[in-house]
Amino acid sequence: MGGEAVGQLDPSKDEDGKGDPQPRPLEWDKRLEAVLDTWHRRAWAASLAHYRRASQLQRSNVRLGLPVVVLSAVVGTSLFATLGEERLPMALRVIVGTVSVAAAVLAAVQTFFGFAQRADQHVLAADWYASLRRKIEQTRAIRPEFRGDAKKILDDLRRDLNQVGAQFPQIGDKEWERTARRFGITEPPRGGGSRVEGKTGRHRSASTQGT
Repeated sequence: MGGEAVGQLDPSKDEDGKGDPQPRPLEWDKRLEAVLDTWHRRAWAASLAHYRRASQLQRSNVRLGLPVVVLSAVVGTSLFATLGEERLPMALRVIVGTVSVAAAVLAAVQTFFGFAQRADQHVLAADWYASLRRKIEQTRAIRPEFRGDAKKILDDLRRDLNQVGAQFPQIGDKEWERTARRFGITEPPRGGGSRVEGKTGRHRSASTQGT
């Protein structure tokens, strides 16, 4: 009949028969490309900084854990060697007791600081940032007209960057500022006062501020 079939609705029109225009995809321009470039450098810098922080914590764990192992072995060997002795010299008792206490204190300190667990968290954060960096590189490798809606892509990246920053431990201001300078990243000015690591420092590298 040449007209629309009876009862068939045109998806481009609402119930009143008026058109419901869909929002046009946001096209890429120089300003949005600059945002993508900044986020790429931030993700790269955060990945390297987290890997570096993980290495520092692993070295601290070894430096503290090695004496614990050695002292525990010395205590155990001393006790085993003196099992048959009815009376031990006072000096030997003092030495064994001191070494035993030192081993216990170092083990408690190692557990309290949790160097190994914190290092693992920084490695996970670094891996996430590296994955986001590769995702951005893949996006930039595609010609702008074939990437799709710029707003959707940037919104997804911003959400992922903020999620990583909120989920994993902070890098620390000094480490982040040193790495940020290497990648030419500028941060917004901060107010006076010192920042405590673990509270405000965590979002320095993770979020998309400063773009």
